[in-house]
Amino acid sequence: MAQAEDSWACEVVLCLANPNGATAVTECVAPIKKLYKQLAKGKPFPYCDMNSNDSQGNSAKNTMLNGKNCPEQHKFYVGKVAMCEYQGVINVAVANKPYTRVYWTEGSNYTEVLGGGAQPVDLPPDDEVLPPGQVQK
Repeated sequence: MAQAEDSWACEVVLCLANPNGATAVTECVAPIKKLYKQLAKGKPFPYCDMNSNDSQGNSAKNTMLNGKNCPEQHKFYVGKVAMCEYQGVINVAVANKPYTRVYWTEGSNYTEVLGGGAQPVDLPPDDEVLPPGQVQK
């Protein structure tokens, strides 16, 4: 039986798996914003049955980033202190194969399609939802 938050959690996993970006579909903007806010507060990644890494091999896992574990392409320095432009990274696997990697902050995200290209996607402000595929400047 699904818990009250299970449908939101499953929606989040589906949005994260979109190769065009986690917020490329208008319906994904609000759930993804909610996810990033919760993760930024230290809350765990939401549970969804299809994200249980069971025999279907689907999973989405968040890792918080800092200057020590940040990939070089997203690292910057303040003096000698390494910093990361993203707060976390969510690795999504489908059928036990890496599918997308979503670097996130509360204000933007970057979806890396594993085995393919990558597309930057910025989140609109809370009161503005852009058409799918449109990036806020």
